[in-house]
Amino acid sequence: MTNNTTAGQRKIGAITAIVGGLICIFVIPKLAMNAQGVILLNAYKFIAEAGNPAIVAAPKMVTFWYPFWSALSIIAGVILLLLAGPINRGDYWARPFALGMAAIPCISGAALIGPMVKFATDYVMNAVAMMTLGLIPFLMILLLEKASGKQKAISIVVFMALGLTAAWNFANFHGAFRILWSLLMTDPRYMGYSNAIGTPIVIVGVFLALVSIPLLAGRTVKGYWLAVIANALFAVGTGTILTGNYYQAEFYVGTAAGLFTLLLLLSPKIGGTLVDRRPLLSLGSAAKENN
Repeated sequence: MTNNTTAGQRKIGAITAIVGGLICIFVIPKLAMNAQGVILLNAYKFIAEAGNPAIVAAPKMVTFWYPFWSALSIIAGVILLLLAGPINRGDYWARPFALGMAAIPCISGAALIGPMVKFATDYVMNAVAMMTLGLIPFLMILLLEKASGKQKAISIVVFMALGLTAAWNFANFHGAFRILWSLLMTDPRYMGYSNAIGTPIVIVGVFLALVSIPLLAGRTVKGYWLAVIANALFAVGTGTILTGNYYQAEFYVGTAAGLFTLLLLLSPKIGGTLVDRRPLLSLGSAAKENN
């Protein structure tokens, strides 16, 4: 992102922040928590009938993470409302900060879809609605600037990849940790070393990715490095989980997505255009300049 905006673009950005903020506060949490109630009712029935020890912790996971992401959405919404004025003034930091907040409902909708698919299929559209309602202000804030079509396309690809990879790997964390917790509850002899090691790596990557989005949107080297580290952690953490007996396709996708996004960031013609200096691939030339 650049700070090269017109007065009209800044006004539209401010309105987008207000509308997005209201959606984050009043709509996204309602969609998530309505689904949570149905998931919990169905999950207890399903667990009792299935006798599958790997899912007994599912209600506990849902009880924590659904309110957690709903609270994050409300926090993002409050911040978006406060950012409307700075965006309209053209403060250089405001749009990147707003982009990071608009990413939260997009990511939360994708991150929470797994339990809906498993226990409340009629509520899958709630997750789709969360993603869509977050994606519209996210893309508007991202694209409201004076930049070439090529640069806007690069921004869409990279920032969408960051958000989707974070969401997918959170879903992987959710499933892997649920398996670990469930089996430890039912059989204390279960070691689960691959999940026990891999899941903390993945969840750290998720929150680094969340922080990286506004910082990278502000063209900072810190944001670039956080995004690089987050996606390296996705590849390693999900790969660690795969060393166990959990060869589900979603874990392969999580590893591949982390590697793909990492390659995008490392490319001088893609990730290198998002910061004022290419901090990883131009170390040699930077060293010469400093000398």
